Amino acid sequence: MTVDAFATWLPVAPAGDEPVDVFDLLTAGGDELRTLWDMVWTADVDHRTLELCRTRIATMVAGAPTPSSDAVTDAQRAAVAFAEQFVLDPHGCTDEQMLGLQDHYTPEQLATLTIAIAVFDALARVHAVLAQPEEDVQ
Repeated sequence: MTVDAFATWLPVAPAGDEPVDVFDLLTAGGDELRTLWDMVWTADVDHRTLELCRTRIATMVAGAPTPSSDAVTDAQRAAVAFAEQFVLDPHGCTDEQMLGLQDHYTPEQLATLTIAIAVFDALARVHAVLAQPEEDVQ
Protein backbone atom coordinates (compact mmCIF):
# COMPACT_ATOMS: atom_id res chain seq x y z
CA MET A 1 0.00 0.00 0.00
CA THR A 2 1.33 3.43 -0.89
CA VAL A 3 0.49 6.40 1.28
CA ASP A 4 1.02 9.98 0.11
CA ALA A 5 3.26 12.14 2.27
CA PHE A 6 1.46 14.33 4.79
CA ALA A 7 2.37 16.86 7.47
CA THR A 8 3.17 15.28 10.82
CA TRP A 9 5.19 15.94 13.95
CA LEU A 10 6.33 12.30 13.94
CA PRO A 11 9.81 11.48 12.76
CA VAL A 12 10.05 10.52 9.11
CA ALA A 13 11.81 7.57 7.56
CA PRO A 14 15.31 8.13 6.17
CA ALA A 15 13.91 8.65 2.68
CA GLY A 16 11.96 11.57 4.14
CA ASP A 17 8.69 10.84 2.41
CA GLU A 18 7.02 8.37 4.77
CA PRO A 19 6.30 8.58 8.49
CA VAL A 20 8.00 6.16 10.82
CA ASP A 21 5.84 3.20 11.85
CA VAL A 22 4.16 4.20 15.12
CA PHE A 23 4.86 0.75 16.56
CA ASP A 24 8.58 1.47 16.14
CA LEU A 25 8.24 4.45 18.49
CA LEU A 26 7.09 2.27 21.36
CA THR A 27 9.76 1.56 23.95
CA ALA A 28 7.98 -1.68 24.80
CA GLY A 29 5.04 -3.63 23.48
CA GLY A 30 5.34 -2.93 19.75
CA ASP A 31 6.16 -6.52 18.88
CA GLU A 32 3.37 -7.77 21.11
CA LEU A 33 0.90 -5.38 19.48
CA ARG A 34 1.94 -6.57 16.02
CA THR A 35 1.52 -10.17 17.19
CA LEU A 36 -1.95 -9.41 18.55
CA TRP A 37 -2.88 -7.70 15.26
CA ASP A 38 -1.73 -10.74 13.30
CA MET A 39 -3.53 -13.14 15.64
CA VAL A 40 -6.83 -11.29 15.21
CA TRP A 41 -6.64 -11.68 11.44
CA THR A 42 -5.70 -15.36 11.59
CA ALA A 43 -8.32 -16.37 14.17
CA ASP A 44 -11.76 -17.80 13.57
CA VAL A 45 -13.75 -14.76 12.39
CA ASP A 46 -13.90 -14.22 8.64
CA HIS A 47 -11.85 -11.38 7.18
CA ARG A 48 -14.84 -9.67 5.59
CA THR A 49 -16.54 -9.28 8.99
CA LEU A 50 -13.34 -8.00 10.58
CA GLU A 51 -12.76 -5.55 7.74
CA LEU A 52 -16.34 -4.25 7.97
CA CYS A 53 -15.83 -3.64 11.70
CA ARG A 54 -12.41 -2.06 11.21
CA THR A 55 -13.56 0.35 8.52
CA ARG A 56 -16.69 1.32 10.44
CA ILE A 57 -14.60 2.09 13.52
CA ALA A 58 -12.16 4.15 11.43
CA THR A 59 -15.10 6.06 10.02
CA MET A 60 -16.51 6.79 13.45
CA VAL A 61 -13.22 7.71 15.15
CA ALA A 62 -11.35 9.60 12.45
CA GLY A 63 -14.03 10.58 10.00
CA ALA A 64 -12.53 8.33 7.34
CA PRO A 65 -14.66 7.96 4.23
CA THR A 66 -17.31 5.27 4.49
CA PRO A 67 -16.51 2.59 1.95
CA SER A 68 -19.29 1.30 -0.23
CA SER A 69 -20.46 -2.00 1.08
CA ASP A 70 -21.77 -4.98 -0.77
CA ALA A 71 -24.57 -6.96 0.78
CA VAL A 72 -23.82 -7.94 4.34
CA THR A 73 -25.09 -10.93 6.24
CA ASP A 74 -27.15 -10.73 9.42
CA ALA A 75 -24.06 -11.92 11.31
CA GLN A 76 -21.92 -9.14 9.82
CA ARG A 77 -24.62 -6.57 10.53
CA ALA A 78 -24.71 -7.70 14.18
CA ALA A 79 -20.90 -7.51 14.41
CA VAL A 80 -20.79 -3.99 12.97
CA ALA A 81 -23.57 -2.86 15.33
CA PHE A 82 -21.49 -4.25 18.22
CA ALA A 83 -18.43 -2.38 16.92
CA GLU A 84 -20.42 0.85 16.70
CA GLN A 85 -21.72 0.50 20.25
CA PHE A 86 -18.24 -0.36 21.51
CA VAL A 87 -16.83 2.85 20.03
CA LEU A 88 -19.67 4.97 21.41
CA ASP A 89 -19.93 3.35 24.85
CA PRO A 90 -18.89 -0.23 25.56
CA HIS A 91 -21.03 -0.24 28.69
CA GLY A 92 -24.06 0.52 26.52
CA CYS A 93 -24.05 -2.93 24.93
CA THR A 94 -27.39 -4.48 25.82
CA ASP A 95 -28.18 -8.04 26.82
CA GLU A 96 -30.38 -8.27 23.74
CA GLN A 97 -27.47 -7.21 21.51
CA MET A 98 -25.14 -9.76 23.13
CA LEU A 99 -27.73 -12.54 22.80
CA GLY A 100 -28.15 -11.60 19.14
CA LEU A 101 -24.44 -12.02 18.57
CA GLN A 102 -24.61 -15.48 20.13
CA ASP A 103 -27.07 -16.47 17.42
CA HIS A 104 -24.32 -15.97 14.84
CA TYR A 105 -21.01 -16.61 16.56
CA THR A 106 -19.48 -19.25 18.83
CA PRO A 107 -18.04 -18.20 22.21
CA GLU A 108 -14.54 -18.43 20.71
CA GLN A 109 -15.53 -16.24 17.77
CA LEU A 110 -17.12 -13.71 20.14
CA ALA A 111 -13.85 -13.54 22.08
CA THR A 112 -11.96 -12.93 18.83
CA LEU A 113 -14.49 -10.36 17.66
CA THR A 114 -14.37 -8.48 20.97
CA ILE A 115 -10.57 -8.38 21.01
CA ALA A 116 -10.47 -7.35 17.34
CA ILE A 117 -12.93 -4.50 17.91
CA ALA A 118 -10.98 -3.29 20.95
CA VAL A 119 -7.72 -3.35 18.96
CA PHE A 120 -9.29 -1.61 15.95
CA ASP A 121 -10.78 1.07 18.22
CA ALA A 122 -7.55 1.67 20.12
CA LEU A 123 -5.42 1.89 16.98
CA ALA A 124 -7.91 4.12 15.17
CA ARG A 125 -7.82 6.51 18.14
CA VAL A 126 -4.01 6.49 18.29
CA HIS A 127 -3.80 7.21 14.58
CA ALA A 128 -6.39 9.99 14.89
CA VAL A 129 -4.43 11.62 17.72
CA LEU A 130 -1.17 11.34 15.80
CA ALA A 131 -2.82 12.67 12.64
CA GLN A 132 -1.55 9.63 10.80
CA PRO A 133 -3.54 7.90 8.07
CA GLU A 134 -5.51 5.02 9.58
CA GLU A 135 -4.55 2.68 6.78
CA ASP A 136 -0.95 2.68 8.05
CA VAL A 137 -2.07 0.40 10.88
CA GLN A 138 -1.23 -2.72 8.94
